[in-house]
Amino acid sequence: MVVSPYGYVVNIHGTSDNEHKPGFISHIDYWQKMTGQAAPAGYVGAHVQIADAHGNQGGVWYIAAVSRADNMRTEPYLHSGLLVPVNP
Repeated sequence: MVVSPYGYVVNIHGTSDNEHKPGFISHIDYWQKMTGQAAPAGYVGAHVQIADAHGNQGGVWYIAAVSRADNMRTEPYLHSGLLVPVNP
């Protein structure tokens, strides 16, 4: 189930070494195949959670296509793209 929120997300740091799903070559490959969309050049598949402006977040992990700059953020930021659950 792909989620399409327009709102805040927060990166889950320390997850870059997490294995991608079997059958996919990377997290961004998983995102592209699950959404049917092509990510912009240079985007990465980031582990995120939906959050509010204060950083309070839910427990569900998603993969989002984000720029490398957004992937480095430590504070919540607005994201308008599709989110794919890590464990659908």
